[in-house]
Amino acid sequence: IAAYNNLGSLYIREKDYISAIKIFKKLLGINAEFIRAYLGIAIAFDKMEKLSEARRYYKKYIDQKPASGNVAFILDRLSTIKIERPDIKNSHLKLVTSPN
Repeated sequence: IAAYNNLGSLYIREKDYISAIKIFKKLLGINAEFIRAYLGIAIAFDKMEKLSEARRYYKKYIDQKPASGNVAFILDRLSTIKIERPDIKNSHLKLVTSPN
């Protein structure tokens, strides 16, 4: 799993976004609970300026891991996507925080 994640990240750094998406989707096929793959897919789509798809995968990541340290980045990115593409509806995102 780590090898696929690292390979997907490498593809993103090398700007080979299609390959990154394929690797992260393959990773989800191997382990559907490895939710960082959703973030990798979202970032790849974002870099390709496929904002609807990016938004969908950012949301999947948040829905699965709402208390993640990445949430602030993702919420910021989602609001930016809405500004860049006002035709993309902003669905309600609920954040679940622990009582601690």
